[in-house]
Formats: sequence, structure tokens, C-alpha cells
Amino acid sequence: MKWSDKQCGSVSIIVLLLCLLLSGVVQALYHSLRGEAEAADECILRRQLQTAANSALAAALTLEQRGELADSLMLPEQKLYPANTLLQVEVLRQKNELLPGRKLTAQAVAADKQITLTTVCLQPPLGQGQKFYQNTLTAGSTIEGDPIADAEVLISAEAGPVLQDLDVTCYEDWSRYSFLIAEEYKQLGFGKRIYYNKDFYGVTIPSLVRELKGDAFLIAEKNVTIEKNLHLLGRITLVVGDNLIIGDNVQLEQVLLVVKNNLHIGANCGVKGVIVAGGTVTIGDNFILQRDERVLAPYHAAVYLQ
Repeated sequence: MKWSDKQCGSVSIIVLLLCLLLSGVVQALYHSLRGEAEAADECILRRQLQTAANSALAAALTLEQRGELADSLMLPEQKLYPANTLLQVEVLRQKNELLPGRKLTAQAVAADKQITLTTVCLQPPLGQGQKFYQNTLTAGSTIEGDPIADAEVLISAEAGPVLQDLDVTCYEDWSRYSFLIAEEYKQLGFGKRIYYNKDFYGVTIPSLVRELKGDAFLIAEKNVTIEKNLHLLGRITLVVGDNLIIGDNVQLEQVLLVVKNNLHIGANCGVKGVIVAGGTVTIGDNFILQRDERVLAPYHAAVYLQ
């Protein structure tokens, strides 16, 4: 039995439609695989750039420790595969006349992609060579309240005029993070970063957790309040542009406090570190103060991706 011309025409149309459909599927698959391949190549390139920036930053830190680091370090160009593009890596060292410390930035560039990693190192405010850092407690005006049991660590000096020259706003350009929010205090703690606050009404470090972990370099333009019953476990540098209030039962394990004006310390508090205040220091009952030289060492913040 032979097919009719009508049946043959119908079959031809169906075959044609199937071919067109198959062609569309093949093309879609091709573009999908091509997109996946391009995404994979882009992912590889990004990892290569990040590895290059990390390696360059590590090399710069080693040179810095040896005293051999210049303000600019350019690495030889290299070709990257599979992108088949040239890689350029440069490390820049930045300084600020008003800010003792430096910023290192490593930039890796290839084609139209770029990775920038940054780390900041900060000295104690106004420089480690300040005479008042030789004291464990320095007050620019007077010291009031409960006397400290170990009189040898209590030295009052005229720090006021010196701290009045302290401009805390110079830290803003080198800080990347604001103070933590409530959930971050509860879940994360500090992350070895530089935190800056410019709230006109001041800022509070809350006692949402009994023990707050992590290192931090904290700068506040206005007043700071540390809530009662808080235990700070990490290394903390706290620079306050106005007044600092520390609540009752606060324990600071490793802290450098630099307060431009007045400092109030509540009852049953303990501080291990160094304290400098430009105004009056008021001390509550049962205050324990122990010197810890480690707080005067350079503070190396964690590397961050720009």
C-alpha cells in the first residue's frame, strides 16, 4: 500500500518541524554550555586574581618586616591561562601625616577584571612614642573616686593639651566598618577590623552577650558607653572623641583606652592594659588595674576585599 501525496506532505512538515525543534535544542544547549564555559573561565580568572593579590600582599608584608618595602611594588607581568591574558599586580603603601600607621593595597588586574585587597596597620593614637604611654593610667586633669591598690601604676600627668590635638576624624578614611548591630554582637563578635562611629548622640557597646569575643580598633567621634556586666575578651583599642562611660562590673582583658575628655569607670570593674584620658578620670569602688604592654603593639587589621 502506497502513501498518498497528502500523507507524504504531512510527514515532510512533521520532519521539518522536528528538525527545527532539534536545531533549536542543539543551539540552546550550545549557548548554555558556552555560557557555563565562560562562567567557569571567569571563575578561574577571579580565583587567579585573588591568589595573585594575596601572594603579593604576603610578599609586601615580608619586605615590610625586613624594612625593605618601598611605597610602590610592581610585579613582572605574567600570562594567565585559559583566559590567555596578561596579569598585572601592584602593591601600594599609603601613609597619613595625621595618622600613625599605614595602609597596604594589592591590586591584581587582567583584561577587564580586577581584585583589590587591603590591610591596615595602626600604631597607638598620636604615636607609640608619647610619654603618657609609659604610664598605666594618665589623666590630663584629676583622678577622683576609689584609690587603686597598687599606687605604682597610678600616675597622673598633664595629657590634656596633648589629647586636645587628637583628631579622631582622621581615622574615618581608613575604616571600613561601622560599629556592630545587635545581631552581630550576639552571633559574630568583633572581627579584627577597624570600626568607626560618627553618631552625633554617641554610641553604646551593649551587654547583649556576657562575653564578647574578637579583636577590634574602635573609633567614635562622640561619647561612648560600655554597658554594665560586659566582658570584652579580645584585644581592643578604643579611641573616644569626647567622653567614655564604663558601667558597673565591666571587665576589659586587653585594652588601650584613649579618651579625649572625661572617663567614668563604674564599680567592680577590671582593666588590663593602658588608660589615657585628657580630662577627669572618675573611678568606682573595687577597681582593679593591671598594665599590659601588648596593647601598645601595632594593630594589624584583617585583610578585606574592596
